[in-house]
Amino acid sequence: MSNLQFQPLSSCVDASFWHKLTQMKLDVFKINDAPVPITGYFPAGARQGLPASRFFVDHDAFTTDVVPAAPLHHFRVPGTLVNTNTLADFGSYDKDAMMSRNVAKIWEAITSGQALQNPSMLAAFSLLTFADLKTYNFLYWFAFPALLTSTGPQPLDQPAQPLLDLWPQEAWAALTPALADSPVHILAGPVDHPEVIPFADLVKHTQAHPPTADEPLTLVVADPCERPDVAGWPLRNVLACVQHYLITPETPVRVICYRPAHLPSSAVLRLRLSPLGHVEGLPKAVGWERNDKGVLKPRKVDLQDSLDPKRLAETSVDLNLKLMRWRVIPDLDLDRLKATRCLLLGAGTLGCYVARTLMAWGVRNITLVDRTPSIHLPPAIPSIHLPPAIPSIHYHGPCLLQQPAHSTVMGHVSFSNPVRQPLFCFQDCLGGGRPKAQAAAEELVRIFPGVHARAETLTIPMPGHAIKPGGAEEAQTRADVEKLEKLIVEHDVVYLLMDTRESRWLPSLLCALHGRLVINCALGFDSFVVMRHGAAPDGGRPAVGCYYCNDVVAPRNSTTDRTLDQQCTVTRPGLAPIASALGVELMASVLHHPLGPMAPAEAPTSITEQTTTPMGFVPHQIRGFLTHFQNVLVSCPPYPMCTACSEVVKQQYRERGFSFLLEAFNDPASLEELTGLGEMQRKMEHLAMAAGAPELDATGEEDETAPAGPAAAAAAHEEADEEFTML
Repeated sequence: MSNLQFQPLSSCVDASFWHKLTQMKLDVFKINDAPVPITGYFPAGARQGLPASRFFVDHDAFTTDVVPAAPLHHFRVPGTLVNTNTLADFGSYDKDAMMSRNVAKIWEAITSGQALQNPSMLAAFSLLTFADLKTYNFLYWFAFPALLTSTGPQPLDQPAQPLLDLWPQEAWAALTPALADSPVHILAGPVDHPEVIPFADLVKHTQAHPPTADEPLTLVVADPCERPDVAGWPLRNVLACVQHYLITPETPVRVICYRPAHLPSSAVLRLRLSPLGHVEGLPKAVGWERNDKGVLKPRKVDLQDSLDPKRLAETSVDLNLKLMRWRVIPDLDLDRLKATRCLLLGAGTLGCYVARTLMAWGVRNITLVDRTPSIHLPPAIPSIHLPPAIPSIHYHGPCLLQQPAHSTVMGHVSFSNPVRQPLFCFQDCLGGGRPKAQAAAEELVRIFPGVHARAETLTIPMPGHAIKPGGAEEAQTRADVEKLEKLIVEHDVVYLLMDTRESRWLPSLLCALHGRLVINCALGFDSFVVMRHGAAPDGGRPAVGCYYCNDVVAPRNSTTDRTLDQQCTVTRPGLAPIASALGVELMASVLHHPLGPMAPAEAPTSITEQTTTPMGFVPHQIRGFLTHFQNVLVSCPPYPMCTACSEVVKQQYRERGFSFLLEAFNDPASLEELTGLGEMQRKMEHLAMAAGAPELDATGEEDETAPAGPAAAAAAHEEADEEFTML
């Protein structure tokens, strides 16, 4: 029978490790080349199509006081780093002595029993480096010591058997949590109900249950290899540790090469082990890694380009998201999120928070839109006569100081904004204030240079805000509509983050027309609504309704005769971050649903209900109430009479274009007549009067001709019920 073969580990060094090493060299190590502790990790198996037997180090390698958790199905192990000061020091460094020091640590851990308590010590490694910080070239050489014993393991059969041929997969699914805390365990008990025993109980277990051919000692060892006929490198020292504590010659041992990352590749080896006996000094060892050409020489990496601060920022952002995929959500589609083009209509409080959260999700393409800057003045201000030295502005009225105290520069950053809107600062308010969209886009790039953020300004026309036909105002409105539609077509997701209800009508119509995913966020004082609009291919029926599908009236001018408190956004300060975060999380969930924007409304019946989609349930609306600290999930279907997304409205825009919009801007009631809401309102008024509600004449007095009496009211109610059911 041939000897058991082991696949060596292959190092995989993340660019963030070299960045951290550079920082440590400059700020901590300086000219000190003494060994320092680090950590690395290896996977238990490899998913199909990915390289196997990899060994990873990244920026967390230097965090040794509180050892960070390894990614899912990975095990972190201790190591030692020696960073030399010069290239000559690297070449002349005593590598045999370095290997001997590591072997001594491993052997001490075995003989003292520490390795039984902490099996990760059996996979301790060494790393020798030289960092040329002028050219960002790095030389490195890993050593993964494997002890050589005079009585090595003897395979009893080859090839190895697949794990799932001997144990049902359901049993391993139940054991997974118990096997996640250590790379080595003992397995006992029947096949259908196996029991996991800590490796620390090796001696006690073998004494209480001496291994036999029918009931061998069964070890579960995390294995980075994926080949069925070859074991992973860490198994070598595990077997040496077991041999040290054996007292019976030719002990039968069953080794489960545990590969949960791809469980079907897990293999079962049947071996025969004998005690090590007396070892003089230290055992011999091998383990210096070969380079890409298969030669026992160090490896080299040139990171002059990737260590550019902007590139490093991108690497770090991507790494943070990849950790989510590695540890928690294997199906997380980071590439799709990264490529998603997001259009934010509104660069105020909601817009700022949404943009920041989108960047945290790795979204790289963000366009912020805010209104075309204009100065809104109070209706009646007394004349102020200015001396020639004081600048003034020209408008149709008396001469005023530049930007009066009670005027509002719409679309510009004002002094009240920075404390509530995280993309602005005090300097943005000076000189009349910078345009919001421009300031926000520039701040996004300053925070993360890898984002493609741009600013656009336009005024969104609204129903109830009349446009004078002909002339410059109509021409500008037409240009704004064309620009808005072009922006919507160029993006994948559109966020509606404006102040007024009617400002959302035109974007809702255009997004419904072009099948774009809409995320709508709106705030009250202590409540909010976050919802998605239904999207469907041209001519198709969306699964859920839009912002206006619950309305029975057309949107109108909501800003008329507003007082100062009504002109400003008055909300609890924590409301906008909550609503914005939920809006972005809703987008991420929708994009990961198999049906994407066409996903139906989902709502769990309990907090423990499971979902099959990667990011959880995909609701239609989230309505939050800070007074009760509760969220309510609501849904509504598309409304055939909706003034924004119904087919009749979309068809009118296809046929008439801007003339249809101009009519809606100047006369919102035309939308009610077009969709049938006007007729329904008249019927409901008639039914209400028939049910006994007093009708008022022009003077405000009750109309004596209105029906009265219980019999008439009951008959009217019955007629109203039938009519309402029919409607």
